[in-house]
Amino acid sequence: MNRQRKIKTLIFVICLVLLFGFYKFIAQPKLKSTPLNDLEWNSLENDLSEHDSFKKDNLKIDAANRRNKNKTVVKQKAISEQDSIESLQSEQLTTNNPDSDSLTFPVHIMGAVKHPGVYQVKNGMIIQDVIELSGGLEADADLLLTNLAEPIQPNTKIYIPNTKEIEQDVLRYEMNFNSKTEFFDNKSVIEKSHKIDLNTADFDLLQTLTGIGPVKAQAILDFREQNGDFQVIEDIMSVPGIKEAGFAKIKDQIVVN
Repeated sequence: MNRQRKIKTLIFVICLVLLFGFYKFIAQPKLKSTPLNDLEWNSLENDLSEHDSFKKDNLKIDAANRRNKNKTVVKQKAISEQDSIESLQSEQLTTNNPDSDSLTFPVHIMGAVKHPGVYQVKNGMIIQDVIELSGGLEADADLLLTNLAEPIQPNTKIYIPNTKEIEQDVLRYEMNFNSKTEFFDNKSVIEKSHKIDLNTADFDLLQTLTGIGPVKAQAILDFREQNGDFQVIEDIMSVPGIKEAGFAKIKDQIVVN
């Protein structure tokens, strides 16, 4: 049995050697020497053309990506430079801004304070702070019209009035207000004096009203005689022949006393 197995194995090895020798020295050279037909050449050329086209497309895409990348880098660089410039400008504005906490500015305070004058104050200070710098208030100081919490503005003047000044201002205000009130009251009286009183006007005076002729004037007199005095000017629309349109024409010309 072992001898038969060895013989079979030897025969199998010999067959493999022969097949390898046939492929190596006979079949492979023949395949290499066989010319391609036109169809095969066209297929090969198309493959090569497609490969070249694909390669060119890839090269174009790579070039475009590089250009976009360069543009992005340049744009980011420009943005970075712009941000740096804006940051520098912002710092310069902060440095030059009179509202900066590190700077001081002059303020003039006068009136009912112990030491009036010009004082250097910092940003964020209020009127109360300036009053303290000036030594405080006088005994007759009146803060009725002063807002102690008001922020200080650069190069401004603060005046603290005394009680007497406040009283004088109030008196002047009252006199001015009363004079204006009297003026408006007098104006109202004058305006009324130029209007026609429906309860006292006679036949001729009533005809001076817009749109009121002899017939309507007599109708007003008859209505007044029958119903008594008019209570409001709108009552004239109860007179025959005078409706809303007629009233609209004369409402600014009539009055009821």
